[in-house]
Amino acid sequence: MALRKIVTVGDPILTKVCRPVTKFDQKLAILIEDMIETMHDANGVGLAGPQVGILRRVVVVDAGDEDIELVNPEVVEVSEETQTGVEGCLSLPGKYGIVTRPEHVVVRAQDRNGDWYEYEGEDIVARCFLHEIDHLDGHMYTEIAERMLTPEELEELYHIMGLSADGQGAVTGKPELTLLPQKVSTGLTDIMMPVADEAELEKIAPDFPALTEHSRRYNVVGVHAFTVNTTDGMIHARNFAPLYDIDE
Repeated sequence: MALRKIVTVGDPILTKVCRPVTKFDQKLAILIEDMIETMHDANGVGLAGPQVGILRRVVVVDAGDEDIELVNPEVVEVSEETQTGVEGCLSLPGKYGIVTRPEHVVVRAQDRNGDWYEYEGEDIVARCFLHEIDHLDGHMYTEIAERMLTPEELEELYHIMGLSADGQGAVTGKPELTLLPQKVSTGLTDIMMPVADEAELEKIAPDFPALTEHSRRYNVVGVHAFTVNTTDGMIHARNFAPLYDIDE
């Protein structure tokens, strides 16, 4: 396995339509393994062929508990229910936008051996499937983003919660991973806000009027602040919903 160079915006390969894979050989297997290694090394959750300079319909996605390989993927079903959240891209580092996509998708694809299968994805996995498949057709999320986030917006929520934004997305025990606040639905729509550790979680002292307005602006119930500690498997969280008269 080897790390591949990630192509960034400005390279015309990102605007081209990829060709189907027709040979399921060792060369394809090496490409898939290299893409998985490159994705993890770059702290990504998905990577498509053109992002490493290969105009073939190959995608890899980190689904959390497994790495999924999609060769010649086809979207066969999408839900009417949608999700709106923050997206970034390894080919556009340091930039993030607000994108609405289906909450649930079914993708039909081949594996490295040429066998067909279907994979269902929800929430972040569905988002990753669609984001990466877009790359295969020469498209990027910026084309459908409602708007791009400013650096000030990325920091705003942390300031409202009484924290500095610096280093808050770090995951204890997994320094290569960084999380961003995300608007998600678990029946009720909230913003999931990662913080660096339990000490930062305890320091939270919200400006409740500002948090109320922030929740109204983004049409959410409130904020779940959480920290992930992969060394002991524990997730600690605090919930704030002043818009609905629940300070904490």
